[in-house]
Amino acid sequence: MKLARLGKLVLYCLAASMLPTSASGEPPPMPVVSAPRLYVLDCGALATDSPEGFNLTRDEVATTIMANMCFLIVHPKGTFLWDTGVSDRWTGRPLGEFQPNKHVSVVRMRSLVGQLADIGYRPDQITYLSLSHAHWDHSGNGNVFARTATWLVSKAEHDFMFGPDGYTRERQDWVDLQTAKTILIGDDYDVFGDGSVVIKLAPGHSPGHSVAVVNLPHTGPIILAGDLYHFKEEAMLDRMPDAERRTQTPQSRAMVAALAKSLNAQVWIAHDLALSQRLLHEPAFYD
Repeated sequence: MKLARLGKLVLYCLAASMLPTSASGEPPPMPVVSAPRLYVLDCGALATDSPEGFNLTRDEVATTIMANMCFLIVHPKGTFLWDTGVSDRWTGRPLGEFQPNKHVSVVRMRSLVGQLADIGYRPDQITYLSLSHAHWDHSGNGNVFARTATWLVSKAEHDFMFGPDGYTRERQDWVDLQTAKTILIGDDYDVFGDGSVVIKLAPGHSPGHSVAVVNLPHTGPIILAGDLYHFKEEAMLDRMPDAERRTQTPQSRAMVAALAKSLNAQVWIAHDLALSQRLLHEPAFYD
């Protein structure tokens, strides 16, 4: 991993760690809401030296540093956490200590549990949990919510995680979900029953990869795209890893693009660094 990229990753994470947080002392009270609101959470950062793995050249990407956003939706009927990011056990650890493969170095400066506390929630006050997919940078704190939240997951992704040939990377961070209260969802699942949060199956990146469509009264519809894309340039240039072209990813991308057009929705790529830097992070919110 080139030092220049690591240095930029450090600067990004330091800036993220200095985002406003609640004052010391008593935690803030839980928000009282009459309509849905969405909080953006910093769930780590990744530096890669291989955009070529996504069929992109160094000159085609603005940066090889990836943000890693998670999202909390607070609704009058409960709370919904979308993705859990890199495990909190890596929070504050030295740069480069966590390298899940030779092309990626990971930093986590703010814990997910701490950010939820900034908003006014303990982990046991999260009503529903769903993961866009099981990969380690989206599932890293699954165990934290396994005892109390209801896990919403497709059968395909559940089998991908816990089948006989299940996914094993950083398994210790999410394995407790196997015994969580679980609802196996279909192609479309309306979380609160009012259309404000709908999970839609968009397979390819993993067998049960999903996106979440969040409808907010003032901000409008937002599609939380999971890893349908990693770099915004993938969407702009129609690129993807060769292996994914042989999966359902092309069809899933086409479906989401058509949905975004029909709804006039924003598409938020969880790893888009420029987007993460532009968005309001907790304790601010979108409504």
